[in-house]
Amino acid sequence: MTGLRPARTTPIDPAAHTLGHDSFDRVAVAAPWIEVDTTDGYDPGLKAIVDLVNARR
Repeated sequence: MTGLRPARTTPIDPAAHTLGHDSFDRVAVAAPWIEVDTTDGYDPGLKAIVDLVNARR
């Protein structure tokens, strides 16, 4: 298959991995937004996410 990257054979450097996350630039748009933590499910819950989406209708 073309377009697929080969599996990683070297361990990920934790410092480089953290730097990649710390350098994330959030896209800014003039629209409502909500930050959702998906570490263990959804926080805030799915109802709050749906309520935000439906509030602008």
